[in-house]
Amino acid sequence: MLAAPERSDEPARLHQAVVFGDRVDHVQTEQVRKDGRRIGVSLTVSPIRDAEGTVVGAATVAREITEAGRDKRENEERFHGCVEKLIDPLVLLRPVRDDAGRIVDFVYAYANDAARKTEVLGRKELVGRRVLELFEQIGAGGLFDRCASVAETGEPLALDDFTYPGPWGAQANRRFFDLRASKAGELLVLTWRDVTERHRAAWELRRLAAIVNLAEGFGRKTVAEGVETDAALTLLEQYGVDYAQGFGIGRPAPIQTVLLGESGAPRNVTQVED
Repeated sequence: MLAAPERSDEPARLHQAVVFGDRVDHVQTEQVRKDGRRIGVSLTVSPIRDAEGTVVGAATVAREITEAGRDKRENEERFHGCVEKLIDPLVLLRPVRDDAGRIVDFVYAYANDAARKTEVLGRKELVGRRVLELFEQIGAGGLFDRCASVAETGEPLALDDFTYPGPWGAQANRRFFDLRASKAGELLVLTWRDVTERHRAAWELRRLAAIVNLAEGFGRKTVAEGVETDAALTLLEQYGVDYAQGFGIGRPAPIQTVLLGESGAPRNVTQVED
């Protein structure tokens, strides 16, 4: 049997997971018989190891899906169709355990379109890859341990304003996320929303308030530049800014219009000597 044309990349993705030593259980898909007839099948792919434990191949078992199985697969496809349209990223993670049964990593079993496009994931091909292999910072930040706890206990996780460190720990590149995690069967469902801009806006307002307070302490006036909207002007007034200028107050005009003024009479312009 062959993979259906629209699923031609599926065998490679499944075997990629096996390369890392992970078993892929009961993946429902569609394949084509030699006579061209399509059938639903359930695939299980297991690693084949040599005497030293190195993965040297893969064994695939394909089972034809019954009518009930096809109904289940259609429901799953409808589910994936809805999930793909979500604005927020969503991934399904399969736990990876050591010989003692402890969760030591997660493997991406599914990632919706929003997850594949997010800046954090960087459009990498995720399915079959290990989380800590791609994002070591998650382990250091404590998020991994919390997700492992969800997978073990089934207790949901809700984290607001979780800090994801920037490259090399740069504070300026930190990003903030609201995260939700829950258990679904043997999988972990993880979704998140980037709230970095909300944090930056709050920080800018705190800085504005500090500048105004400092100026008032020295008996000075404050001037805001680059004001472009009425909303910004109202906010500046609420924070006690004294003066404002910008595109939202006075728009650019031809130089001759500026020199003549509103009345049309020439303005007195001080000549600058060389």
